[in-house]
Amino acid sequence: RIDGQLFRAVVDTGSPFVLVDGTCDADGRSIWGCYRGRVRPSGLPDTDELYGGEDVGVQWSVGRFDLGDALTVNNITFGVVRSYIGKGGGGAVFLGFAKRRLPRIRPTLLEQTEVASLRFDFPGRTLSLSPASLISPTTDAVRVLDLRPRGAPVANYALRISRLVVNGQTIPLDRPAVAVLDSGTTGISVCDQLLDSGLLPPQWREARIEFETERGATAVVEASVKRRRRPLPGARPIDPSAQEFDEFPLIVSPVTVPWFDPGFGDAECADGQSY
Repeated sequence: RIDGQLFRAVVDTGSPFVLVDGTCDADGRSIWGCYRGRVRPSGLPDTDELYGGEDVGVQWSVGRFDLGDALTVNNITFGVVRSYIGKGGGGAVFLGFAKRRLPRIRPTLLEQTEVASLRFDFPGRTLSLSPASLISPTTDAVRVLDLRPRGAPVANYALRISRLVVNGQTIPLDRPAVAVLDSGTTGISVCDQLLDSGLLPPQWREARIEFETERGATAVVEASVKRRRRPLPGARPIDPSAQEFDEFPLIVSPVTVPWFDPGFGDAECADGQSY
């Protein structure tokens, strides 16, 4: 809820803000909820925010934020969407969970809270928020990279790829590559330089992305056009005889990522911490 008004949003680890839909007219309806009422000025100018599937014009406001019984923040800075340009996405509003940012970026949701750690249980459809780490010191894990020194506007949940397998073939990557874990999308977005490099097949039927853990083990993220239910925990090889469904495509789309262009990231961290 924002100022007592009920909203629905996509939980998005790929973006930093909490946005609500303010494009409804007096009689309009939205599956995301409609922000109605007088905006409390935040003192921040309006911005255009660019997402993978849409561009939105945002008016920045201040209000009370309630996430069920898990989190309440008074006088939080949030965005009211005032314009929308679709780019092939589903047209949603977002609950952004990327916490750290560059100074030119508007305040993130999580930096205005005491939340320090997140846990997603996708099969159980639950989300846990904690002011302390949810990973014990004895647990093996994959180290997250902070790409802000290279120009990324926020500290995405980026992992270095140790091996990329597409359609059963290992892709011979000629330079270090990273993957951003983004809960706000159901497909795979590939930077246009890599997609146009000739290293990747034009159509993907299955993909396997491997990451090395801090103790040298392998963690895996997989996607496929094959519809299947895996027992938990852990992944198993795809059964070649599994039935395929046209209505469940593995969508792979290009995205322009300027973060690694020379000089793009010449800025300091907003939180005053080292990278």
